[in-house]
Amino acid sequence: MKTHLEDGRRGEIVRSGVKLAIIGPPNAGKSSLLNELARRPAAIVSPLAGTTRDVIQVNLDLGGMSVVVSDTAGIRTQTDDVIEREGIRRAWAAAEEADIVLCVVDASRESSDGDPWYGRFGPGEKPSACSCARRFET
Repeated sequence: MKTHLEDGRRGEIVRSGVKLAIIGPPNAGKSSLLNELARRPAAIVSPLAGTTRDVIQVNLDLGGMSVVVSDTAGIRTQTDDVIEREGIRRAWAAAEEADIVLCVVDASRESSDGDPWYGRFGPGEKPSACSCARRFET
């Protein structure tokens, strides 16, 4: 029992799966990536910014490893929409709870240190790696 309690969450991860949060700006391709990984339309995809408002979770088996993938609302610094602000709050919460944070950005737009996710989850700031990906087309 003592060894199990001191295993640094390894037992929990094996039982429940690795938690991966997909974050980034609106319309960067986060939901498209989730759908591609799930191999089904798990999330609504549209050209309208702010389509995803809540965290959408999909349980996957990736290479024999259980992974809980969370698609989140697009993160931006300014919005007057109270529902969108709650979605952004939930996106940050999902990222904080994740074992791995995958930031998806639109390849046609340069990221800068003014972006809200820039530098927030740098190497060593999370128990596991912070990754960054570019938008893909399906």
